[in-house]
Amino acid sequence: MLLVLLPMLLNAQTTNRRYQKKDFQISLFPGIGSNGIYSGWYFNKVSINIFSGLSAGNSWFELGGFTNVSLQNSSGIQIAGLANIVGTSTYQNLTSAQERQQKLDGFTSDFIGIRLAGLLNYSRDKSSGIVLTGGMNINNGSGEGFHFAGLANMTGESYIGMQVAGLYNIGLDGVNGGQISLLLNHTKGLLNGLQLGAINKSSWMKGKHSIQKTKARGLQIGLINISKKVDGTQIGLINFGKQVRGYQIGLINFFRTAPPNEYGPYTTPIGLLNLGSKGGHLRVSATELFLMESEYTTGSCYNCSKTELEMPHNQKFKKFRQNALIFATQSLNNQFKWGIGYGYRNMLYKKVSMAKTKKSMSPLKGNHSKFVSYGITVMHLNREKEFDRTLSLLTRLQAGIGQRIFGFYVYGGVSVNGYFSKHQDMNRGFEWYLNPSQTSSVSVWPGYMIGTQFKI
Repeated sequence: MLLVLLPMLLNAQTTNRRYQKKDFQISLFPGIGSNGIYSGWYFNKVSINIFSGLSAGNSWFELGGFTNVSLQNSSGIQIAGLANIVGTSTYQNLTSAQERQQKLDGFTSDFIGIRLAGLLNYSRDKSSGIVLTGGMNINNGSGEGFHFAGLANMTGESYIGMQVAGLYNIGLDGVNGGQISLLLNHTKGLLNGLQLGAINKSSWMKGKHSIQKTKARGLQIGLINISKKVDGTQIGLINFGKQVRGYQIGLINFFRTAPPNEYGPYTTPIGLLNLGSKGGHLRVSATELFLMESEYTTGSCYNCSKTELEMPHNQKFKKFRQNALIFATQSLNNQFKWGIGYGYRNMLYKKVSMAKTKKSMSPLKGNHSKFVSYGITVMHLNREKEFDRTLSLLTRLQAGIGQRIFGFYVYGGVSVNGYFSKHQDMNRGFEWYLNPSQTSSVSVWPGYMIGTQFKI
């Protein structure tokens, strides 16, 4: 701290000296070197500071054993054992009138180039280029380029480029590029790019369904992802979105559907639980394997409109994207005791009218009277009451149709089944082994489903 404060003390006097330029300077401490006690008035091309150095700025190269301090702007290459500081005591040697004039002229203390420090790189305003430290990179203004820190990168305005840190990254007004850390990535503005960390937070993520068409894309990957407005993609264990017009892929998704535009809200949650869902249903069905399969779904409407019945303007079907939790029991051939799984499907409900009419509300002829569904399910099958830890995975591609009768639906459909197992023989369809030892195999066969569906 003494090495950092010393330049301020040496330049605390008000003076009318003019800035000068030098090709080279060498110093032991600020005030003890080739530029004398007025080292803060020199712009140097090359500076060598044995312990600590002070200058108005450097343009080519600066090397300091402990600290390099620039009162105004610097560029080129800066290397310090402890800290590189640009912009400290910026207005120290100016009169009040000169200070006011510099602020009116838009004067800033920036760094452009390559910086390397043991603990700290600091810029009063903008920092651009490659910035590396074992501790923290801090700049009050905007940032550009590649910033790597052992602990943290902190940018007071927007950041363009890549921030990589051991603990956290902050691009306060927006990030256009990427943030990667072990703990936290944060911006209060727009995210156009990637946030990768345990916790990711932004105000707005752009995507292909943004109201104003753009090539910008926002992506969050982490344990917990948070964004007020999600037009991009969140991938994590838990995802939070206040207005979602993009994708959430996780174990649990919290969301509110974004206000629909001409084509729909485009909300697509993919997860076991989707809180804020729309269009969910309960199904009970029979298949070629189980007498009873039950499922509960959560999801969203993909193309709902702002109309009274939420029917789409220019499409024939009202589309829902649903996530199903599935439980099956009572095997038809006594091969399995029970099964549990997950499914993802599209539900397309018939559209008749945009407004409430007798025809549109008729139980058999109106809106929602019929549906078409298609999707994929994955189930783990168990031959005993206990959970079978060996490979026993059933994958189904399914398609079906349904008809509404007195408030509920009856439906039927077909499927293509693939069963991956270890030491299990299905005795149906086509079967072949996956490895030379013939311990793992896959069976493929056609199937069916028939059942009832209730809205929830």
